[in-house]
Amino acid sequence: MSFASSLLPLADVDFAEANWLLVVKSLVIFAVILGLVPLILLLERKLLGRFQARYGPNRVGPYGLLQPLADVLKLLSKESYKPEAAVPVLWAIAPALVILSATATLAIIPFGIHTPALVGVLVMLAKIVLLICFFIWVRATLPRLRYDQLMSLCWKVLLPLATLNVLVTAVLVVVL
Repeated sequence: MSFASSLLPLADVDFAEANWLLVVKSLVIFAVILGLVPLILLLERKLLGRFQARYGPNRVGPYGLLQPLADVLKLLSKESYKPEAAVPVLWAIAPALVILSATATLAIIPFGIHTPALVGVLVMLAKIVLLICFFIWVRATLPRLRYDQLMSLCWKVLLPLATLNVLVTAVLVVVL
């Protein structure tokens, strides 16, 4: 028996699901994520209110739970603005592209029915919520930068650091 044949397979390559099942899974995941977005926005507004020592959204509905609905209604009632130089097709599909690209990042999360006790998915979702809370905390703590300050930081600090990182990595790959 050779060494290669004694290794366990890394994946089951013969496994395939029906196309309708893949479509149903995708739609369910998409609907769940779009349902979580208002809750995350509410969490963000509540946490920002706490961090900045103000009330936050607590006026609309019990404990502010209807605030996301009020935000959507406010957004829909605003006057639409379209620049004269905008490409009509791109202007129309841009929101869909943003939503699709944001939800496409969820493709890496193992949402399989066949895994043991869905513990991995729950751990992954807990990590995501903790990271979101951390990002909200950082956003509430640090001052907002003007666009010129942000671009100055990017061009004068981050780009040279990224270039140095590439050079050091290239040298280490060649030397080692």
